[in-house]
Amino acid sequence: MASVNLAALSPAMASTLPSLEQIQSSDYFQQMLITDSALESLSVWRNSLDLELQALAPSVSEEEPLSTEAAAEYEAITQAIDELEEQVETFENLQAEARHLFELRARSLRRRETGIMDLPAEVLLAIFENFRPRLDFSTMTSNRDNDGADIETIKKIRLTCLWFRQISSRLLIGCLSVSPNMKSLDRLKMVSSHPEISRGERVLSIDLRYYSGSVARNIHAFSAICVDKLHASIEIEKIRIQRREQREDDKVRDEEHRLPRKDVSIQLARDGVRRLQRVLSAWDTFRNPEASVQDSAQPNAAVLALQRGHERYQQLYEEQQRLIQDGSFARALAATAAASKSKVWLCMSDVHMGPSSGGLPRPNVGVLAKSNFLSFTDPGCFEPALSYMVQPQSWTGLEANDPQGDVPQSLLFEVPLAMHTAGAQMAALEVHLKCAPQKLDLRMSAEQLTCFTKATEDLKAFKFMTSPYDQVFVPNAEGLRDLYAYLSAAMGRQIVPNLHLDLATTDMKFDVAPFPIEPLLRCSNWHGLKLAKLANLVAEIEDLRKLTDMLEPGTQLQFNCFLLSSGTWAAALDYLRSKVGQDSWISHPLGAECFDMGWEEYEKVFDPPYTVNEGGGHRRSKATQYIRSVEGIKNPLLVHNTTTG
Repeated sequence: MASVNLAALSPAMASTLPSLEQIQSSDYFQQMLITDSALESLSVWRNSLDLELQALAPSVSEEEPLSTEAAAEYEAITQAIDELEEQVETFENLQAEARHLFELRARSLRRRETGIMDLPAEVLLAIFENFRPRLDFSTMTSNRDNDGADIETIKKIRLTCLWFRQISSRLLIGCLSVSPNMKSLDRLKMVSSHPEISRGERVLSIDLRYYSGSVARNIHAFSAICVDKLHASIEIEKIRIQRREQREDDKVRDEEHRLPRKDVSIQLARDGVRRLQRVLSAWDTFRNPEASVQDSAQPNAAVLALQRGHERYQQLYEEQQRLIQDGSFARALAATAAASKSKVWLCMSDVHMGPSSGGLPRPNVGVLAKSNFLSFTDPGCFEPALSYMVQPQSWTGLEANDPQGDVPQSLLFEVPLAMHTAGAQMAALEVHLKCAPQKLDLRMSAEQLTCFTKATEDLKAFKFMTSPYDQVFVPNAEGLRDLYAYLSAAMGRQIVPNLHLDLATTDMKFDVAPFPIEPLLRCSNWHGLKLAKLANLVAEIEDLRKLTDMLEPGTQLQFNCFLLSSGTWAAALDYLRSKVGQDSWISHPLGAECFDMGWEEYEKVFDPPYTVNEGGGHRRSKATQYIRSVEGIKNPLLVHNTTTG
């Protein structure tokens, strides 16, 4: 015969008694939760006691009297049930009373007029966020320029009251652009320490352009850069003046004098160009390594401007090197990301981002010509010229002449590592470089690679894009190994949901494909992929089969300049058709049948994926329609293969 553990039962039943003390609060909703929990616990114990009574039932029904032990156990159980039922009745009464009082309170609240000021902060923020679009990971665009944000409306919301100001201030700055210089970091620290605007979802955009050590140490190299830049700007300005003159000649003649009206601004622009040409002539002298400022007994103002510009360049170069080498730049970025209390979209690029990054603005040559280029009496007059001369450069600018250490390549992994150490989290990682991918030095230690993998394991989007100028691909097995390690770590073992991978080298040889997709298929499980934009990669037909086998039906795949090194595109289209979604497309494919197709046939089958019709609609290429399973569209390459076969 089973025996109930009454020693454990009594404390368990007694454990519900403290709930009676908690019910004394005026929070009726909380009272209902407490009574529900207590009744559930008592119900469990009642079921246990019922089972014990059922076990004793045969003994009780016998005509023979119970043993002393069995009678005592039966009495203890029935007494415990009586006590439990009393507690159940107490809590049921309390539950009914709490429910009644809660309904009374709810009725009174319904009769009360409420306004927007009564809404909680979370609801108000959700309303205000309609004036600044949230980060859209499916578009692969970080919105660095705050496109779509209604800044004026946000400013008006902040002026409404202190409550609205505290909630909406974080929406003012959707993107923080920063460069490795003190001016930019000072602005970053000001934002990250601000009590109202430091928090919130935002893009952290890092300007990877750099100041070259070879230019900082050589005024002749600096002069060569300035001369080339100013010469190009003058030629552009001449074209603009010619166009303005042409428009002026086409105007209707004055009715009274029958003479063309002169535009004074055109003459002023011509005078400005002549001044800049004199500056250009003075600067061009210093392209000669033997020329020196000290050689002139009385250097003209243009030469002094060049010298002043080179001094500023040296200053910014030293700042850049110090901030990057001692790690203070990466730590400042990590502190800002951690202060936001939200996941950030980290964007790193060597594409010019404008003065918002903390760098110097690039005035157009018209403004430059109007400024007092040759005067130092007023610092404000000289600033446009100085800003024009002193600009950092992209990673393709002076690669051949720069020491490898000057290009801040290590920031590509040091910043995510610093963010991970600071407890900050990334929602997306975007890298856009004007450097051929095979030239990157992404060597990390085993420990760094492990930490980088952890730092990027929760990404919602990863974008890695290169757009070099006139680079020639030179195989570098070690460099490619480090590149693939970086890409694989950022993509994750479980693939990042949104992926944009474009490894352009500008190598137009169709028989050379430097970056195969196969290593990335081995390192990641692509099952969780939602959207992938893949460009300038190579795959064998078996690689595409493996890829589509891992995908969920409806996955969005967008291929551009994708080289098929084995098999046929006809088979590849069949593989893609079996899995891809309605926003998928294929454009400018290379290899296989593409070698044998004439240009007109190629255009009909593949390009462009979208063409605007005269009616304003869109006509999709046959290949794109086929992989989208458009009704009535057959594989467009079957006819070609049958004909050529």
